[in-house]
Amino acid sequence: MNKAGSFVLFALLAFSAFAGAKNYWLSDVSVACDFSEDGSADASEVYTFNFEGGFSYAYKDFAFGNWSYSQIKVFELADGRIVSELKPEITAEGRDTRVTWRFRSKEEAEGLDELDGYYEERTFRLEYRLEKAVALYDDVGEFYWKLWGGDWEVGVNGFDAEVRFPHALLNVSNSIYCDCNASWTVNGSTLFVHSEGIQERTFLETGLSFDKSVFPNPVFARIERGTLSEKLAAEEREAARKKQAEEDWKNTVDSVKPVWLALVVLVSAASFWYFWDKHGRELRAAGTSMVREIVFDGKPWEVEWLLRQKVSVNSLTATILDLARRGHIGIKAVKKKALFFEGTDYEFTQLKGKDGLDYVEEKIVNALFGGTDGTTSLSGLRKKYSTAKSVFSSWEETASKDLDSSKFVSKCIGYDGLYGFNAVQFALLLGTLVLAVLASPFPELAWFVALAAAFVIIPFVTFSIYSSLRKKQVKLMARSEAVLALGFAFAFLCALASLLDLAVMSSVALIVIIAAFNLTVFKFVLSRFTEYGLERYNAWKGLENFFNKMNYLKEKLPSDVVLWEKYMVYSTAIGNSDRIEKEMQALDITPPHYRSMSSGRVGLASSFSSSFGSFASSSGPSRSGHGGGGHGGSGGGGGGGAG
Repeated sequence: MNKAGSFVLFALLAFSAFAGAKNYWLSDVSVACDFSEDGSADASEVYTFNFEGGFSYAYKDFAFGNWSYSQIKVFELADGRIVSELKPEITAEGRDTRVTWRFRSKEEAEGLDELDGYYEERTFRLEYRLEKAVALYDDVGEFYWKLWGGDWEVGVNGFDAEVRFPHALLNVSNSIYCDCNASWTVNGSTLFVHSEGIQERTFLETGLSFDKSVFPNPVFARIERGTLSEKLAAEEREAARKKQAEEDWKNTVDSVKPVWLALVVLVSAASFWYFWDKHGRELRAAGTSMVREIVFDGKPWEVEWLLRQKVSVNSLTATILDLARRGHIGIKAVKKKALFFEGTDYEFTQLKGKDGLDYVEEKIVNALFGGTDGTTSLSGLRKKYSTAKSVFSSWEETASKDLDSSKFVSKCIGYDGLYGFNAVQFALLLGTLVLAVLASPFPELAWFVALAAAFVIIPFVTFSIYSSLRKKQVKLMARSEAVLALGFAFAFLCALASLLDLAVMSSVALIVIIAAFNLTVFKFVLSRFTEYGLERYNAWKGLENFFNKMNYLKEKLPSDVVLWEKYMVYSTAIGNSDRIEKEMQALDITPPHYRSMSSGRVGLASSFSSSFGSFASSSGPSRSGHGGGGHGGSGGGGGGGAG
């Protein structure tokens, strides 16, 4: 209310939240106020509720102001007569005073368990003493009061108010403020106000001025300095000032919107360049030389990820070949005759091996020989894993988890550029949210968005800071996935609260699109090799260069059979094993561990690689779809020629 007055809000709750659907509406409301010569009044309010479902208590908030309430009582009526007095519970609710009363619902008295569709009508009467509600100025008296509050979630079908003064009203002027069909009359000393219906969240105010001789002994009236006309003029000036301030603020915000959108574009572009130049561009050229030796004893999936930034069935097949090279598996090609053609199957035998197995290799061996006597075949594996998920059908997921758990990726790649850029994007996202709140034509909804966002952001930032202090590798607040998720969350909240401003939504959309690109197209641009990673990248990239140029080299190629066995493993992981096999054929080199893998000397392991790769790609009920590394928004390779 304008002068606060008495603001009514009834909250009707059931005994159980699961008791069924609940609803209520108001059929009739009547307000009566009987003033005495001293300015005090005995007031009453009668509410007739229609309940669907079980309700057990209600409350009213008496609004804080220059007036006061006392001697509050609550009654229940039936047929216009008091049937019981209900004990009010008086508590503080902020600056307001809350009066709560409890009543026994009829379905409780009748012992009903099922409340769906249950209906009853209840009438309550509130009585209280009201003081300082009338203001007396130098010229006239005024009763400016909100007879019906605008916070009701339901409307009322019929509303009547009757305000009685101690003497006849003279020089009367009255105004009704209500977005509804309401009328008023003054008859002698009484003001009557009537409305056929008031919609939900609609208030009804009366502003009545009169000759102040109505109150000859105004002990409980407010004595105001100046005249009412001066007060109204001051209020009009203040209202005009506020309106102008709101218009100025709106114009300022409207002028900031395109500037902010341009700022988001410029800051995003500038910060992307800065973090790429400082943390993404390689300090020196990588992977340009040729390397003949196997410098590091890397796992096939580590080599593939380092060179391709993904893992595929190539590294799985290479791991099988590596297990054969190290004596853990025996592989033999077996001719099988079909109806019209002759095919090749592969038999696997479990061996003791020359060294130990890591976790991923153990999973592969168990998948090959689990539930067998140590022998199996490729055709048997096809039947076994036609519907069951295995390490073969989820290889990308298995290898990616190992890359994460072994911290191989974090050892090889520095993420400072990506994290720094995403931190800037996170700040721009927060700034956009602030702009959305300030630019909203619906302040209540805007603050709802701000509050909801705070519930998301505060735990998010707290956890990120905690993780950083604990020196973990999480850095959640600066992950592309986090920026993308928060961007969608903010867009959803803005849409929910009708904050669909073009500049705001364009800013959020731009940030979300950039985050999506950082997760896909640009996911390795803002990262740089560490010394550890660059050393290994150069070694493996140099070996790949050697494989690619091997048939063009004039100098003599190595003839060490053990080295060629390793060449076969890593060329399979890299994806160019055919070149190695051609050179092995030309040099008449057949590594002993691969002799039985082909029906003839020509082809060596290529036929096995093709067959096993086809099996791994099609086995299991579904594909995992992982792209590698387990670091969707992070990664390595750099923007300066690492690939």
